[in-house]
Amino acid sequence: MKITHHSIKVRLTFVTIAFTLLITLTIVAVSLFQLQQAARTSLLQSVEFNLHIATGLINADIQNLDRLRTVASIHPLTFDFLLADNYARPGTVLHSQLTEYMAQNPSVSFLRRLIVMDYDLTRRVQVGIFADRIPVRPHVLYMVGDFHTDIHPQWLGIAYDPYAISGSEPIIYKISQIRHGRDAQTIGYIYIALSTVAILSPLSGYPFLEQGNLYLTVGNTNYRIEDNRFIEMPLTFYNARPARNIPLNATTEITTFTNGRRYIAVSSPIGNTGLVLTQTFPSGIILDEIFLMVRILLVICLGVTILAFIIGRSVNQMARETEALMEDRLENEKKKHELEYKMLQNQVNPHFLYNTLNSIKWMASIQNATGIVEMTVSLSRLLMSVAKINKTMVPLTRELGLLEDYFVISRYRFGGSITTEINVPEEFLDSMIPIFTLQPIAENAIIHGIAASSGVGTITIGASLQEDGLLEITIEDNGIGMDEETVRKLLEDESDNQGLFNKVGIRNVHARLQYEYGPDCGIRIESEPGKFTRVIVLIPRG
Repeated sequence: MKITHHSIKVRLTFVTIAFTLLITLTIVAVSLFQLQQAARTSLLQSVEFNLHIATGLINADIQNLDRLRTVASIHPLTFDFLLADNYARPGTVLHSQLTEYMAQNPSVSFLRRLIVMDYDLTRRVQVGIFADRIPVRPHVLYMVGDFHTDIHPQWLGIAYDPYAISGSEPIIYKISQIRHGRDAQTIGYIYIALSTVAILSPLSGYPFLEQGNLYLTVGNTNYRIEDNRFIEMPLTFYNARPARNIPLNATTEITTFTNGRRYIAVSSPIGNTGLVLTQTFPSGIILDEIFLMVRILLVICLGVTILAFIIGRSVNQMARETEALMEDRLENEKKKHELEYKMLQNQVNPHFLYNTLNSIKWMASIQNATGIVEMTVSLSRLLMSVAKINKTMVPLTRELGLLEDYFVISRYRFGGSITTEINVPEEFLDSMIPIFTLQPIAENAIIHGIAASSGVGTITIGASLQEDGLLEITIEDNGIGMDEETVRKLLEDESDNQGLFNKVGIRNVHARLQYEYGPDCGIRIESEPGKFTRVIVLIPRG
């Protein structure tokens, strides 16, 4: 059979069509995979962010009240009450003192009762915010358990208040020992009960996933939170294994498990209370997030298939005339799908921003928006400044302005426990400095200095002129401090810290300044463990 030039064109055209379909299906498969991974990451980060905010608010109230228990367990008046032969007057004084401490506690509304009692449960002092109560007698005290055996450093569980007349309000409680003497002999006990509203109140605006559940773990018991109720329910992870996603916070755990279906669990501890908040949800809802995108891709594939079929039927009449057109069309189709692929990738970012803004909105509602305006304005101003920066050198006053916006955001991030003092003489404000020299140092002071200590501290920034003419800028914090080995590693290690905008570590800033100005410039660090860290930046006064 004679093969004509026309038949060869027809075969080549069908090969071209088949090749086009193969490319299209490949792009669709890769797009779906990338989109699913991006949607999964975005959803997990949103859930983790919301849990982190909720646990932070809950932890603040519980820790505030637990400090009252700690004060009562070591207070001299407590020992006077428990050890004196005549304990009537010491008991009255102790009650007054505890009532005064309680009134000064910012979370006092969640305290139901705090009872100080001796080892034999014959002496008792009770304070708290309670509308009703029954007389605290020895046989009544045993309603909560055996004080001599039910001792645990963490919260024991959720139950109805056994000392309330109505018994209608669930509480979370703890029993701890009071020790005295060199041998730390147990001379008494403290029972503390908090209203579970301390947990439910911060969760009132929590954006639950419709197909998920929220659990609170207290000791070895799990409770599902539903309709402002705590329902005791086992939380069993079958075939559990760590998820491949890396959490934003080191204390967060992300686990995949099966329970008829495949689930994902995101767990965040509530400070050092021993309580854990866990959000579970079916992994399949991630596919629901991209269902609309899948339909768009299917429509595109169907359109390409129909287009290819039409071209195939008409190719016998137009083989010669449309050869060049088909080649152009193939190239255009490839570019089109590449652009669609990039478009689908970029659509994940608005999804993440939506979740983030939703979380900010929620945070504003539960905090009565007292600081959200200031935080948002600072973030907007900071990002706008970064977007407009096209120079590597800026005046020191500009660098300090960026730093002040960053401090505003950091104060809200760490609960307003960080204060700053900028004492830079006006004569140095016009000195030129490489952009973003101070921000990584300030961030290191906050995260590794103050937050690693008590979480409360001050960062002081000053400037002076040395005898050799170099401008000395100091950033000092009263945080955890460092030993000499840690200081050496900070300036010599190759690793970088994750900054607000890029991976810019202190070592990089040091090297950058030395490359710019020479070996006499750069960074010096002075620190004393447990007291302070002072970072000194040396640059020419330009």
